[in-house]
Amino acid sequence: MISLATNGYTAAQVKRALHAERGAREVFYRFERLNADKVPLGLLDAVDGSISLDYNADIMRTGRFTIRDDPRVDWQAELLRVWFSCIMPDGGEAAWPLGLFYMPTAPKRGSVHIYREVEAYDTTTILWDDQVMSRYRIARGTKYTQALSGLFSSVGVHDAIIEPSESVTQTALEWDAGTPKGEIVQQLLTADNYEPLMADAWGRWMCRKYRDPRARSAEYSYEANELSVLLPDQTVEEDIFRIPNVFVGVVSRPDRPAMSFSYEITDPKSPLAAVNRGDRHVTETKIYEDAASAIALEAEVRRRAGRATSFVSSLKFQTAPMPHHAAGDILWLDAGNVRGKYQETKWTLDLRAGGQMTHEAQKEGIL
Repeated sequence: MISLATNGYTAAQVKRALHAERGAREVFYRFERLNADKVPLGLLDAVDGSISLDYNADIMRTGRFTIRDDPRVDWQAELLRVWFSCIMPDGGEAAWPLGLFYMPTAPKRGSVHIYREVEAYDTTTILWDDQVMSRYRIARGTKYTQALSGLFSSVGVHDAIIEPSESVTQTALEWDAGTPKGEIVQQLLTADNYEPLMADAWGRWMCRKYRDPRARSAEYSYEANELSVLLPDQTVEEDIFRIPNVFVGVVSRPDRPAMSFSYEITDPKSPLAAVNRGDRHVTETKIYEDAASAIALEAEVRRRAGRATSFVSSLKFQTAPMPHHAAGDILWLDAGNVRGKYQETKWTLDLRAGGQMTHEAQKEGIL
């Protein structure tokens, strides 16, 4: 989650302004052009748009914008940075970036007044657009962080933030020609128990070690009180029929000892346990190319179990637009019959005047 403190204002001051402590708030958006070196070139005139972040997507942050055509813009080469601004009580401005995007699709529409219908993707899209041109090999004993840095450098990214790890590949790894580099990166991250690759609001690439959301504290609270920005309706869904209760991970290659780990939900307090499902077992098995260690494999299998069992409350709710949400944030919700800690899996921010923000979140069940 992005810090609310910005432009000399404290997080507490900004929170009061965003929650309309004085009865109203004023927010607006700016659409900034940047060249390939991320140097600002000026502003674009957008009349509509939205930004979404999906924690489970390969390219997490995407956008759709309607922008007045500008002949100066090289739509294929330039970048777009969207800003959220809030006018503070003293007349100053608090501002946060909402993402840095490529604009590969920008068809024209209209005759007298010409607009571009832009489909935009965060900067990690270049990893999925670029493929290895010959069989790609990573030698046994290579540090995962070194392998990741090499792939990032191959697409011109030298400032990715990679949390440290001393783990090395346990076998030589190979991928066929034509494999997207993004696919290779995600497999390496999984093998060393990282979260999926993400681009933050500034466009910086982040490789974070996975942390069980149940052990994380809430980073922000939405409560139904006099300063609430929650909108009235929340939707709670519960569906456990096809959710696995047995999770298996296997690493099996001819050049290394086989490795496997299985995990079954057996707690009788969990509705997923076989004892509560008529002794029904639903198994999910996944084969991995590599794992840094038995500990890393176990952590990945338990991570899958944690994700799959985040079923107890699959929650969708709306708020006024908020600028500080990132990927996989932990939230505290207290509104009517909804109360507890949730992990946000997706959000969509409507950038129109009077727009709202839609959040999707999951509450961890008992494992």
